[in-house]
Amino acid sequence: MGDPSLMPYLGIPTALSPVTYQNSVPLGVTTVTVTTEPYSYVGLSLNNVWIDAQYTGASGIVNLDISTIASPCTLDVVITKQNRQPHIGTITLVPNNAPYVVYDSNVIHDSGVSINGNVEYSENVSLDVTLKNVGSINATNINSTLSTINPDITITDNTEAYGNINANSSATQNNAFAFNVANVITDQQLAQFTVTATDGGSGTWQTNFNILLNAPVLQATTITVNDATGNGNGRLDPGESVTINVTTINSGHAISPSAVGTLNLNSGMVTIPGNTSNFGVINASGNAIASFTVNVDAGAILGSYANFTFNVNAGGYTATKTFSLPIGLAVEDFETNTFTQNPWDTTHFGDAPWTIINSGNIYEGNFTARSGVISDNKTSELTIQITVMSADTISFYKKVSSELDYDFLRFYVDGSPYGEWSGEVDWSREAYMLTTGLHTIKWIYSKDIYWIGGSDAAWVDFIIFPSMNITQIKPETNNNL
Repeated sequence: MGDPSLMPYLGIPTALSPVTYQNSVPLGVTTVTVTTEPYSYVGLSLNNVWIDAQYTGASGIVNLDISTIASPCTLDVVITKQNRQPHIGTITLVPNNAPYVVYDSNVIHDSGVSINGNVEYSENVSLDVTLKNVGSINATNINSTLSTINPDITITDNTEAYGNINANSSATQNNAFAFNVANVITDQQLAQFTVTATDGGSGTWQTNFNILLNAPVLQATTITVNDATGNGNGRLDPGESVTINVTTINSGHAISPSAVGTLNLNSGMVTIPGNTSNFGVINASGNAIASFTVNVDAGAILGSYANFTFNVNAGGYTATKTFSLPIGLAVEDFETNTFTQNPWDTTHFGDAPWTIINSGNIYEGNFTARSGVISDNKTSELTIQITVMSADTISFYKKVSSELDYDFLRFYVDGSPYGEWSGEVDWSREAYMLTTGLHTIKWIYSKDIYWIGGSDAAWVDFIIFPSMNITQIKPETNNNL
């Protein structure tokens, strides 16, 4: 599975040790020796073209062929091994009896977002840069320039004089170069720079090096509803004023600019008095919460959804999250003592309609639905057709008292059986997922051709529908289907 060039790790990889090789070798040498851990893979490349690659074997030593290299250059060295961090380095091939000046190292001085020695968005940076003469002859009158093609970097000081650098020696200039970083950049990108050193004569040497750039990465994540001033059930309900909290995380490697969140919605039954929340900076690997007051109209339809769009902007670093919250629960508990609260089918009920009763073992409230009185080989059906607005569950409580394994309460969705119960079954909850769209829901109590058992009936109560489009409410006034 996956890319065969990727090496899986079991746990946190550790650094390879030892890793030894010459950082510079004279031009004309035909091999370079690399010593590292046994059974490592060592590769040499030039400008992304493989020169040689070998496994170290049990000795941990390889001799890599560089006989094809005819001019001074810098080779890339990559060493990999299972459960080890890759090693990446360079080997410079230098001419015999000549100077050869290359970039060696830098020290970062940053100002702006965080003064921490790391390069981050919007910062002004100066570099102390060390050059090294890896040749066998002293280098004189060395001048250097810094360049890059990275569009997020603007170099403001690109030249520095180094004077003379003896053979196999280094020279450092403080604040040698300077550059500015763009306000909006990609986190953890490697910006490549080129140092060009010249000696005023025929000597010109170029070396590349990389600097890691850090930036925030924002993502809106969790949504919570605080309705402590309402019924405290953590949902939107008609007539409530609630607080919606949206959490934004910063998974990047730099603190964010001050963040502003906005919450918009597409619902005539929900309003946001103030849809802007200023919640300040977000630390790297941290989070912050934007809070909004949301008012739900008292006439909002139970089970309908309010569709929200949350946007956060922190100095050009953005995140968007769309989410929907249900308004209350679309509950049928038959407490109206009629079948008018929802669009129940009043014309197709099998051999006897279900009724609403207010006596006996009722699950919740004062009323419940009971199957009709039927004889052998008959059915009593309770049916509703709904349009589900968003995939969600339908749940209900049922009770059965029937002839075990012969007379059943069965639950159907679009003609497919989802569950069946027989015998003595006390009140218990069932829940089933419904997809978006039109569905026909049925509870059918059916009898076989012989005998009876128990109360010979089924009961259903406290049905919670998913968000649905209610368009078929009928002016039913009695308590029979």
